[in-house]
Amino acid sequence: MMRKPRFIILVALVAFIAGALGCWFALHWHARSEHGHGAGGENFHAWIHENLELSEQQEKEMHASEAAFHKKEAQLLKEQGEAKAALAHAVWEHGKGSPELETAIQRVNHIQGEMQRASLDHFFEMKEYLEPEQAEKMLQWLHDGIQHEHEQPHH
Repeated sequence: MMRKPRFIILVALVAFIAGALGCWFALHWHARSEHGHGAGGENFHAWIHENLELSEQQEKEMHASEAAFHKKEAQLLKEQGEAKAALAHAVWEHGKGSPELETAIQRVNHIQGEMQRASLDHFFEMKEYLEPEQAEKMLQWLHDGIQHEHEQPHH
């Protein structure tokens, strides 16, 4: 009979986490989509192609950079998923203050930092293919996106 209360607690915890994540995602997705800024590369790439009037040569030059970035991004997203699964396991099995939990938190934070670094490196690489006026517009878009993200209330 001891397993039934633990199962009920597990189901309740999973439901709570899923609901909280759903609410967080909905709030942040809506806020970011209103301004065309978001964490994903799709908004960035769509914005470039829609707003910078790229020449055929620029499109061609950027293609290899975009492909390399998408490969790196996919790898980091995979690692992030694995790290978050390890974090969930550490929360469940080891609890607050445990070395396993601290290690899992550090791993998630490290990967998030690597994702940010890869995105910014890619941004500056793409900037090299642009004319000065285009580069200025793109820099303004990035600045505004970061500023907007910083100003969003965190729930």
